[in-house]
Amino acid sequence: MNAADYQIIARFLDAFGPEAEGHADPAPDEILAGRLEKLVNGGCSAEERKAICVALDAHRNGARLLAEMIKARRSRSAHG
Repeated sequence: MNAADYQIIARFLDAFGPEAEGHADPAPDEILAGRLEKLVNGGCSAEERKAICVALDAHRNGARLLAEMIKARRSRSAHG
């Protein structure tokens, strides 16, 4: 993934963040969190990205976790 990809995802998540606010979902499991971390670091194949999208569709807090990971990565990139 490149910077443009992150910007697209961040804009998408910012646009739909308020819709998901206030919904009670359990925290994403460790496997999903690990897959999201791999996605954010650009280590996923196209097939893995599709599988993650399906998982995110089923788990609203997963999208929130992804947004937080992307923001943290952008922050680290801007400061380091």
